[in-house]
Amino acid sequence: MKIQLCHAALIIGFTTFATSVTVSAQNNAPSAARRASPMSSLEQQGARLFTQQCAACHNVAKGTPNKSGPTLGGLFSAKAGNQPRFNYSPALRGANFRWTDAKLDSFLFNPQATVPGNRMAFAGTKPAESRQALIAYLKAATR
Repeated sequence: MKIQLCHAALIIGFTTFATSVTVSAQNNAPSAARRASPMSSLEQQGARLFTQQCAACHNVAKGTPNKSGPTLGGLFSAKAGNQPRFNYSPALRGANFRWTDAKLDSFLFNPQATVPGNRMAFAGTKPAESRQALIAYLKAATR
């Protein structure tokens, strides 16, 4: 029997490393599994943009705590305003859509126009290339 104690994803340079530490019930000796999965250049650009524009308010990995914005783990195909343990604005709680590439592109372009009355303090990302990069990164990072 193995129990997972910790899972972390690190971005080092332009390569993502996922590390898991497990403890065997038989000898209690920790063992680390390390897997490197290189990101595409579009995902790398998205990771940089996420760090600059989004990371102060959002985590991406499932199970990480909410910040001033909700954790984005499991974002794609999730119902908007439905992340557990986050106090959404009434506008996002009442939004009747699931997050898709197109909906996220619209929201990243102009959050207030896409969901009027949401509380996210972000004016939007105007260049289409930047939104595409953010979406590519988020698709990879929020699985």
